[in-house]
Amino acid sequence: MVGAKTLEQIGFLGFDIDGTIIDTDMSTPGSAKYKESSLIVKEFTGVDPEPNSFNKFYANLIARTAGVPSEQASILFAELMHQYFNVQVPNLENFIAYRSKLRKKTYATLAEFIGNGSLHSGHWLSSLPASLQEKAYIVTSTKRDVVQLLDENEQLRIRGKPFSDFFGGRIVYGDQVLGTGEVIERNKPDPESYNKALALAVPGITSRGYVGIAFEDSKNGVMAAHTARYGSGRLYVVGIETTLSGKELRNDGADDSYPALYTIDLEELCEHYLSG
Repeated sequence: MVGAKTLEQIGFLGFDIDGTIIDTDMSTPGSAKYKESSLIVKEFTGVDPEPNSFNKFYANLIARTAGVPSEQASILFAELMHQYFNVQVPNLENFIAYRSKLRKKTYATLAEFIGNGSLHSGHWLSSLPASLQEKAYIVTSTKRDVVQLLDENEQLRIRGKPFSDFFGGRIVYGDQVLGTGEVIERNKPDPESYNKALALAVPGITSRGYVGIAFEDSKNGVMAAHTARYGSGRLYVVGIETTLSGKELRNDGADDSYPALYTIDLEELCEHYLSG
């Protein structure tokens, strides 16, 4: 059993959202992104997509858009929809705006924690010791106005609190830092968002170092955390295997990888990293 004093030596926990805590970017049928994509195809074809064809389309979509910026992902979506369903998107600019609007609906209504029952990321987060919860930050590429919709989603409650309340406002969005209002100019895979989160989490202790852990599921996220540099501490990166394999995540810079957050014994992981 790891002692409380050991856990206090951890200076920072950083969590991505999509594909790490909630299932919006998971490749499994039934995930929020799967439902969202099915709605889009139905909207443009006028009929429910045939399951076998749609599953092939969706597998290709996930493979090609993992870690890709949202506008480019929408363009790839349109190309694949033409390839698989012979549907031509008449106006790409309007389609990008339409998909962005639907994504907000996904956050507010469709998104769920990864996993089922008591085995899910929300339950895992709710069991964080107080000494670690106060060091937990959200570090996401998603913009503030979209992430805030998570608080409207009744399925995303941690210890009965809305999503952002649980993290105590410790959130670095894709466009700004909550609280300070600092602008994020370069998104993942650039380490800017992690550097700014670390500066908030561990001020004043850089001379003696710190140990932090980042949890990411995408290539861009892993690269951002892996290249973050702040003070004399060390930020370890844990890959979550929702869209990429453990081997792929480690090739991108992850120190370790796990199938999901709730499969991690965090106290053991902290002890492992603190022992160096």
